[in-house]
Order: sequence, then structure tokens, then C-alpha cells
Amino acid sequence: MSDTSAIRTENLNLFYGRDKTNQALKQVSVRFPANQLTTIIGPSGCGKSSLLKSLNRLHDLKLHARVEGEVYVGQDPIYRSREPVPDLRRRIGYVSQKPTALPMSIYRNVAYGPKIHGRPSRQELDELVERSLRKVNLWDEVKDRLNAPAADLSVGQIQRLSLARSLAVEPEVVLCDEVTSALDPISSERVEETLLALKQDYTIIMVTHLMPQVQRLADHVVFMYLGDALEQGPASEVLDAPSSERARDFIHGHGGGAKSPSGSVRLASSG
Repeated sequence: MSDTSAIRTENLNLFYGRDKTNQALKQVSVRFPANQLTTIIGPSGCGKSSLLKSLNRLHDLKLHARVEGEVYVGQDPIYRSREPVPDLRRRIGYVSQKPTALPMSIYRNVAYGPKIHGRPSRQELDELVERSLRKVNLWDEVKDRLNAPAADLSVGQIQRLSLARSLAVEPEVVLCDEVTSALDPISSERVEETLLALKQDYTIIMVTHLMPQVQRLADHVVFMYLGDALEQGPASEVLDAPSSERARDFIHGHGGGAKSPSGSVRLASSG
């Protein structure tokens, strides 16, 4: 059977410290299906964000962090690649949990990445900015004030702007690290709607600790525990019938008796 994953890891290890005594990831081999939304779940400190950041070499920015193993985008390795790291990161967008606006206008926030990676014309930039803002359902809200400071937007709007900024460099994969954790329920709903729409064109990988969010959004689930990927597979399989005791304890410990459309027990609360 052919591999339909957009991005995958093979025997991925992550160590912190000069002597490699702190191991955050342990022989992690996972696959993230193309044009699906994968959620990475697990207890606090289990390696969820460590795994996410390894997918576009963000650990390169940390002193004494060492990665062993490999990450492949399609068939291309990113740790053994000769391609400049900024170009690699362009293929794999990243949105952090803290909504962040660059200290410039709304327009320039979105245009920032494309201008770094190339020399688009003003017309090309205009089209790219509009297209990116439309993709995150923000265009109609800001089209009449594109030159206003981005910091004037609401927190929820800034998070969608951060997502638009990531999309503007035309990545293949979008990484989202607890992107709704700082948002109110209405803003969270808008971001969730945006992510569901985006998976038609992108592969979305999302760290979340909100189990109802997993139930609403996930096509595929990876369960992490103490640096190990103990479970991975379609959301219905991992959530309804996890094979490992650790995953069963974690998933069932977070939920009550809500029913999925198939009638099986699904998660009801975040715990």
C-alpha cells in the first residue's frame, strides 16, 4: 500500500541538555495523513509540543537540544536536507498558542513572509494578502483597515491573522500548538471553523488538551505518553477503542457518556 502521509517521522528522538539526560521524544514513528486534521493528545509534559516543534526544526533554536531520527515531508528528509532551514520551514507553517501580531499593519503582517522568501510585485502581494485573509475568514472584517496596526485587532482576530501569516508563504502542512487556548468560546469556534475548512487544501496537525475539541475536529489522532507515541490512527478507532491501557485511562478519564453518530461512547468534557 502506498504511503498517503503528507509528513511522517521515523525513530525520532529529542534530547535536551549537554549530556542528553533529558529525553523528550523516544523513537517516535508517526504518520500524518494528507488533507486531514490530526490532533496530538496526551497528559501535560508528555511530548506533544516537542513532537510538533520537531516537525519544522524549531528545536534548532534551542541551546543543547539534539534531534536524532528523521522527519519526511513527502519523500524529502528535513534534518538531512541541504535546503536552507528557512526554506524548509516555509513548507511547514507554525502557529503558536499565543496570538501574536507583528508590530506593523495588518497588510504587512500577512505580506511579511512572502517578501522574505521572494520578491513578489505589489499586485501579487495584494492578491496574496486578500487570499490568505479570506482563507481564515478575516477579510471582510479588516478589508477597510488593512493599513491599521495589527495590534488593534481582538485576540481572536490576531490568532486568525497569525494563521493567515502562516498560509501566506503557501505551506504544505500547518502546525497549530493549542491555538484556541487563549481565546474566548466565540473566537475559538471561529478558529475551529477555519481549521476544518483549511484541511481541504492543507494537512493540519494540532496539539490540544481539550478533548471535546478532539471530538469535533479530529480525523486522525496521535496519543503521546512520556515521550512515546502509544496510539495513532483514525479518530474513531483511537477514541472509541484505544488499544493501550494508558490511552484508555486518559481518554475515558476525560469524558462522560456522549454518543457519537455511530452510537459508540465518545468524549463529553475536557476534564
